[in-house]
Amino acid sequence: YRMEARILTPLPDMAGADSFYLGLDGEPAQGNDNYTYDTLQTASFAWDNVSMRGPNGNITWSQYDPMVWDLTAGLHTFTFYGREANTWLDQIILRKACAHKSDNNPCNGCISNTELFTFIDRWKMDNQDVTIRELIEAIGLWKRGC
Repeated sequence: YRMEARILTPLPDMAGADSFYLGLDGEPAQGNDNYTYDTLQTASFAWDNVSMRGPNGNITWSQYDPMVWDLTAGLHTFTFYGREANTWLDQIILRKACAHKSDNNPCNGCISNTELFTFIDRWKMDNQDVTIRELIEAIGLWKRGC
């Protein structure tokens, strides 16, 4: 699963005012640098994927953006704790994560023609964002059909 949050960080010129601590199922949120959610800096409320810092609190955005949780069936509790003043959390949405990078609309496990062509275009523009292996996997999923 991945989470989207509606956040407000109204001070883009103020360093260090753009994150929350996050805990899951009894993990302490306060002071948990391994689970720090660094938000967008926005002038008004905006939606953003919850992304996590890398191991030991190192900021490595692309490694955990979006953060994906493997949740078992049943009840789970996410706990947010404000890390800095003036960073506001309004709403969250927990969504089922897509099975493949190319399956993005509506994240249903099927690769449509549009999704495949969009993915091919991403590969042509930047083959580091989309690898040839991921492209071949997407073609295989598309050929399998729904």
